[in-house]
Amino acid sequence: MFRQATCAAVLLSAVVQRASAVSTFRQVDSRRSYGVKVIRELPHEDRPFTQGLEYDAKSNTLIETSGSFPAGTQSYIRAIDPKSGATLWKKQDGLNGSFIEGIAQVRGSNGHWFASVYQEPRKTLEYDENFNYLRNHPYYFDGWGLARSHDNKAFLATNGSSYVMTLDPNTFELLHSKVAMCHGKPVPGLNELESVENFQGKGPALLGNVYTSRVVLVLDPKTMECTGAFHLEGLSEPYEQGEGQGYHVANGIAYNQVDDTFFVTGKNWNKMFEVKLEEEVGGIAGSSAFTKLAEWQESTHVAPGLGLFQLGAPRAIRTAAAQRPEAY
Repeated sequence: MFRQATCAAVLLSAVVQRASAVSTFRQVDSRRSYGVKVIRELPHEDRPFTQGLEYDAKSNTLIETSGSFPAGTQSYIRAIDPKSGATLWKKQDGLNGSFIEGIAQVRGSNGHWFASVYQEPRKTLEYDENFNYLRNHPYYFDGWGLARSHDNKAFLATNGSSYVMTLDPNTFELLHSKVAMCHGKPVPGLNELESVENFQGKGPALLGNVYTSRVVLVLDPKTMECTGAFHLEGLSEPYEQGEGQGYHVANGIAYNQVDDTFFVTGKNWNKMFEVKLEEEVGGIAGSSAFTKLAEWQESTHVAPGLGLFQLGAPRAIRTAAAQRPEAY
């Protein structure tokens, strides 16, 4: 009896270990890399310093925010014809010299649009559905990426650290935060954000440009673990000096839910692109996007607002304490 119980225990242990290994394999294998197929190229009129990009299905327009860079330029919001790239209107109402950042619309907030501001003065700008400026609200973080949550009841925001924050849609106070993770390491510097309700038929996802690179990360909005990645290096936008320091970097993702395509561009880019994502065969094996992300995670980055430093072995990236949500 004892021998049988021992054998049974060993067998059970082996089954549990095998199940754990299979579970781990499945977890790793669940990540997907995507190829980028260009459908159309559009002129990026005036080559703005893109900070936020959204597709408004109601008006069939792209909504873009441009920060006040280089010196002497002013921030603005504009609407773009997604077929021609032409500017339909441009506004600076409520900005008053502020450096505008991400922009998002939460349907639970009367269809109003909200834009964050980088550093001082910390505030959020509120516009009605026709982009008439209404008021500003206190904002407690460095403005970076801003998107709606998949249930349209809150905002998702980044601040240059590896944290993705969930914010109250009325007060912009921190509800909770999670660290964006990939390869078992944090991913700081997620910049322009895009929330997709059903990404590639796999459910809700949060997409984010990885600052100082052309990699776009796909995150599970419940856990902020990466589930996918793709990169924009195959586009016909030439590299410029300073891209690794945050200038002329890829920034701007807008999902067109009508056609299941994405509009992408970058800071001072010459072009905008409408693209289709196609899952690459083989998961992450040999994925150039995940390889580039891993290289980025193992590198030291010096760029405005990032606040990063690199430790020795084991190599890891940490964010400055002042950037952590609980520090505000």
